[in-house]
Amino acid sequence: MFTKLRNKILSSFGGKSEITGLNTGSEWEKASYDTILFHWIMKNPLRKIVQMIPGIPQSWLDNLQGSPKALYQIVKTSWYDCDKSEQRRDKMWKPFCYALVLWNNDEMMEFCDRITYEVLSHPDRFYIQLGRLNPGYWYMDTNPKLPDGGQGRLVNIFGDDPAVRFDTIHSDHTLVLVERPARCFVCRWDINMTPEYVLINRYSYERTGDGGYQYTIAGVTGDLMEATKRAQVIENGGD
Repeated sequence: MFTKLRNKILSSFGGKSEITGLNTGSEWEKASYDTILFHWIMKNPLRKIVQMIPGIPQSWLDNLQGSPKALYQIVKTSWYDCDKSEQRRDKMWKPFCYALVLWNNDEMMEFCDRITYEVLSHPDRFYIQLGRLNPGYWYMDTNPKLPDGGQGRLVNIFGDDPAVRFDTIHSDHTLVLVERPARCFVCRWDINMTPEYVLINRYSYERTGDGGYQYTIAGVTGDLMEATKRAQVIENGGD
């Protein structure tokens, strides 16, 4: 009965307002209706569902082959091993491993291989929010960088940068963004998680076929102060 009621509420009242976090009092105060529905009605049952999923034998994970094995290794090192949120690992790791074992051995084989093929064949269709790549800016159960050392994520101004189309992330010439930026530079990260600042004229762009905004790169620097000064020059009509 409760399940039917929950599904009815979601289908009837889910809207298009922004969904945000609910970790602090201020976030509760500004939370949209969809935010409440998302966290309370939809997301809350996830913990109970995860408890019902059986544990995955490590030997099964060690025996993964091909793409499931590659994805397991990537996710283990780039997410699980560096995530400081035990809550998130507890909720998401077991379902992920469960899906990998099904992909490797059972009914998920066909469509997962097809999906992997399609994703790898279209790098120009995916946009990455680069402000989320550094684990130091992720949500943590106990974040030493917050004033009270409590749960939450460090405020990261680069998290507000538009997502970058994957095939232009490391380009020296052009950068395609999912939306127009608020300043004349965006931050991206190299393989060592060192920030670099890509200068552009945010007023000069071309629209791409997928609705993105393509900018010509005016320069790249590793110094934030230099990026700020050069961006101000561009903002004022200089080169």
